[in-house]
Amino acid sequence: MKFYIFFILTLSIYSCSEKTCLSTSEIELSNTRRRKLSIPIIDTNWIKKDCMWFHPNFLENIAYKKAFYFSKELVFEKGKLVMERDKYRSGKTFKTKLLDKDSIVNTPETVIIQYTYDKDKPWDVYIALPEYMGWAELEDAEELLVGWGVNRLNW
Repeated sequence: MKFYIFFILTLSIYSCSEKTCLSTSEIELSNTRRRKLSIPIIDTNWIKKDCMWFHPNFLENIAYKKAFYFSKELVFEKGKLVMERDKYRSGKTFKTKLLDKDSIVNTPETVIIQYTYDKDKPWDVYIALPEYMGWAELEDAEELLVGWGVNRLNW
């Protein structure tokens, strides 16, 4: 279970397939749609890597252990945008054992909010904290983020 959590938190970069993400004009059109659906937008000053966008100060924020909206990931299937995954970090970490039980890693306190298009209940939320690791409701994640001093929506 802990390994699966580590996998979700660290290796989701590789979910981009077939489509080479969005162009600048597609981002603007998509941001209009995101606002209507209450999904965080892609800021034009964010750093793009494959199908992920990172906060422009993410290295500083991590170094200073600051809570912030970390990244947005787009997931495509057969060239169609099917999911958006937004990650937020508290600035703190905790120890997690991997499956082999000999390896211990620092896991960032993280909230992952995922929106899946064409789904009856589009919101999935995962929270990784030392006292709780698991699925949660969107309202619980928003409350936690407010406690960290971070707004879920960046517009």
